[in-house]
Amino acid sequence: MCFLGSLGEIRTDSVVPRGICVDGYFQCENDTLCVPQDSNCDGKVDCDSGSDELNCDDEHDYEYWDHMYRKSVAAEHDDLSDGCLLQYNGTCKCRARDVLCQHKGYDAAPEDLPRAYIDILDLTGNNFKSLRAESVASIPDDVRTL
Repeated sequence: MCFLGSLGEIRTDSVVPRGICVDGYFQCENDTLCVPQDSNCDGKVDCDSGSDELNCDDEHDYEYWDHMYRKSVAAEHDDLSDGCLLQYNGTCKCRARDVLCQHKGYDAAPEDLPRAYIDILDLTGNNFKSLRAESVASIPDDVRTL
């Protein structure tokens, strides 16, 4: 098909005339055309106004989605090395100053926790039916996030 663009040129690509854009197309800004959605931000200008190639850079996309959809509290420190910075050689995994005791079947906090300097203690997926004083008695007072 051929279409007349707003600058008078004849368009022979997959762009359809302005009106109501059908599903799968978007309307060019300040233009008379509807362009396929897969042409948006593809590096080729399809709209006379160039609006299909505007605002394509998203420098913060990764940080936004990582922040919004963390799968565990310890994901906050995904960028840390796997080495342990605590004096700890216990039953849970230690990464930096985080102690990760996920899915261990515990019904109380483990007795072998480091006594200080834990940033995050993750007890996700254990069998705490209720939090009783004796269940958490072994958790150090200075744990920042539980």
